Amino acid sequence: MYRSLILFIGLWLVVFGLFFQSKLYAQATKRLGVVEIEADTISNPDKQRILQSIRDNLKEQRLMVVVSDEEIESKLVQKSKNRNEFEKLRVDSQRRKNELERKVEEGKKFYLASQFEETIGALHSAFKSLKEIAAPASPQVTDEILKLTAASHYFLGNEDQAKVYLSAILDINPSAELSAEQFPPNFIQVFELLRQENRFAFKTWTFEGGGKDVKATIYGYPLNFEGGESSSVKLPLDHPIWGRASILLEKEGALPELFSLDQLPKEVRFQSMKDRRIATKGLFAPLGKETPPVELKKIMVLLNLSAVFLGSAVLDLKNQWIIKGQWLESSTNRVSPVITKADANYTQATREVVQELLTFISPEGRILNDRKILPSAGELNGEEVAIESSKPFYKTWWFWSLVGAGALGAGVGTYFAVTSQQDRLKVQVQRK
Repeated sequence: MYRSLILFIGLWLVVFGLFFQSKLYAQATKRLGVVEIEADTISNPDKQRILQSIRDNLKEQRLMVVVSDEEIESKLVQKSKNRNEFEKLRVDSQRRKNELERKVEEGKKFYLASQFEETIGALHSAFKSLKEIAAPASPQVTDEILKLTAASHYFLGNEDQAKVYLSAILDINPSAELSAEQFPPNFIQVFELLRQENRFAFKTWTFEGGGKDVKATIYGYPLNFEGGESSSVKLPLDHPIWGRASILLEKEGALPELFSLDQLPKEVRFQSMKDRRIATKGLFAPLGKETPPVELKKIMVLLNLSAVFLGSAVLDLKNQWIIKGQWLESSTNRVSPVITKADANYTQATREVVQELLTFISPEGRILNDRKILPSAGELNGEEVAIESSKPFYKTWWFWSLVGAGALGAGVGTYFAVTSQQDRLKVQVQRK
């Protein structure tokens, strides 16, 4: 009998302990968020300091867990997938550049050893690899490839082919020079005579709407755009060497685009690399007794908030900070009164607002409409259990919170997809 009694008491203590622990856990996991405030008339640094002051003051209470700014940002911001793509391109381009430099060094060794056929072979391979590098190569490297290839053809008695490579240098870099220390006088003379001649014809390409913001390079050589909204650039498309080269188009904040000059499209779409943030402006001002916006409720579900701080900050003509604050409870849409405090020191004003607002949170972490009419914990819980248990599950707040979370996921996905499409930058390209 004593064993049964001891077992019964032990089981009762375990059940009571688990129940008590669950109550503490439920209370401890109530999440309070300070996301944004209405502060259009003050600077962003001042607004951020006020937000931080609110968070710091709220951390002194133990009724709810204050969600960190880092967690809020991580859920409101969608990192651009194109950043990963850009990093892959950067790593691949660096690998290709290293391989290119190795081939150029090999060609230089052959040239210095007067092995001109081997020089041409090594540098031809290096020149072909330039076409696949989605990052600006060094124009000095391209210069060296063309000059040494031209000189090797010249020494092999193929002056016409040497002129093709020399003209390639002049067509893309008219001010180019040959060093007397590296090349013989007769070869330099051929180069200078070629400078005075009419070389291969250029074709003008016009970039409509945005060309002035685009940086274009051909194997590291920068192309200078002329004009404003309709920017034109001359490309040596009919040149036997440059005609099949690649042009690299870059725009700040976007993935680089690499095209073969003989296959340049009529329209180029740049893929944005910018992170995207769910808009919060205008959603977190005090509501008074108004119904909270749907967008605000979606953000609360996304952040898994039990309650959120709604507030505003203004610096009046007397240099007094006027701070307003209010609670909004996620599950019930219950709001506290709007508390307003004014002080020359914003830290003091925010502290007073928070201290008074804390009196509108029950010991169970529920938002109250009136702190003076506070039912006991048992009455409050009993009333809510009775109300909630009398409703079908599809009429309870928690059911629609779950549905809302699913809808929010779809909505956020749609939002980001639309934003991604809108952020694409267009450059019209027309051949004339």
